[in-house]
Amino acid sequence: RFDTWLSSHLKLPPISLLSYSGNYTDDAKSWRLVDITRLTSKYQHDRADNRICTSLLKTKTCSLERALRRTQRFQKWLRAKRLTPDLVQGLPSPMLRCPSQRLLDRIVRRYAEVPDAGSIYMDHLTDRDKLRLLYTLAVNSHPILLQIFPDVEGWPFPRYLGSCGRLVVSASTRPLRDFFGVAPEVAADLALQLLAVLRSMATNDLNYFFYFTHVDAGTFGVFSNGHLFIRDASTLGIIDKEEGTQ
Repeated sequence: RFDTWLSSHLKLPPISLLSYSGNYTDDAKSWRLVDITRLTSKYQHDRADNRICTSLLKTKTCSLERALRRTQRFQKWLRAKRLTPDLVQGLPSPMLRCPSQRLLDRIVRRYAEVPDAGSIYMDHLTDRDKLRLLYTLAVNSHPILLQIFPDVEGWPFPRYLGSCGRLVVSASTRPLRDFFGVAPEVAADLALQLLAVLRSMATNDLNYFFYFTHVDAGTFGVFSNGHLFIRDASTLGIIDKEEGTQ
């Protein structure tokens, strides 16, 4: 949880920023640094909201939930018992460009925003849960990837700690760009770690092949212990290598 007494001292930066640092605790005794990240920029959110309200309800502002409930896609989601490829067809997320049923089942089974996760069927998701999952998949799949491929199982992603509205909270990392110009031995170690991460993206026990659709200096991050991770998973595509063997 976050303590409200911290808010006056944090001096949160302008709303135009995509992310900022915070302090997190789950026992009110030990605190740790976290990254609080927007699904997308405030400008993009406002622009998308305006387009949704204008096209669906013919108003400049509206209840997004009420507007999105009217879409044919969400009506199909409401009737569906299982998340299938046709329900996500056309969504812009790289992760969903060629999704297998196995991957979609994993998304539902490991979706952390509901109390009864574990089933591949969506019976335990309320209408609002389905809407939130659809919205997240459509806007930015980064938090979903952190949930379905958790760090505790050896995946090279920061730990997902939760979300609130359009903000995602995860373990804090320093972007790789902060390490430009470090000592040669540190740079060499990070380069070796980067190669190992990329190798694990192509060859892993679950037979998923991960690929990047875009890479920049903020894609990777480094924890305080020197371990390198994928800091931004929003541009990752996934190919199920078992799909062709079935």
